[in-house]
Amino acid sequence: MGLFSKKDNDGNIEMAAKHTSGLEAMYLKDIMIYATWNESKRSIIFKNKTYTKKQIEQTVNLSIDKIKRIGIISEKEIIEHNKSVGGRAVAGGLLLGPLGLLVGGMSGIGKNKTTKIKMFMIINYDEDRVITLELPLIPINSNKLTLAVRAHLNLPNEITL
Repeated sequence: MGLFSKKDNDGNIEMAAKHTSGLEAMYLKDIMIYATWNESKRSIIFKNKTYTKKQIEQTVNLSIDKIKRIGIISEKEIIEHNKSVGGRAVAGGLLLGPLGLLVGGMSGIGKNKTTKIKMFMIINYDEDRVITLELPLIPINSNKLTLAVRAHLNLPNEITL
């Protein structure tokens, strides 16, 4: 599969993601795996590719008959960290002398906030089993794979609340 290609070598939709939970019997947490929708087998095939002296490939097949729901959700994470008063003071002092030392130190007071958004693919199967995959920053093919699987699920077209 190429970097921006939509299908694997057999013409199936494939995407890379990080295993978060649900397949612990086969894969470690945070290992990169591939999820492929195989139209002819009507299943999602999970596999990792580990290269040592020879290629070892571990595969998990999840039939469409077992899948209840599939979707993509997001998680927003706000990370706060302190600014470096000392580091900014030294840098300011080196650049502008005593006044730079004071201004640089003052600019280091407070906290920096960074917002990070993570995307996850959630697959519910059987009655209470869940597979969670963390999608990469640019989630290539995740929507296509989700829509391809949903087309084969018996989901209602309309929900009344």
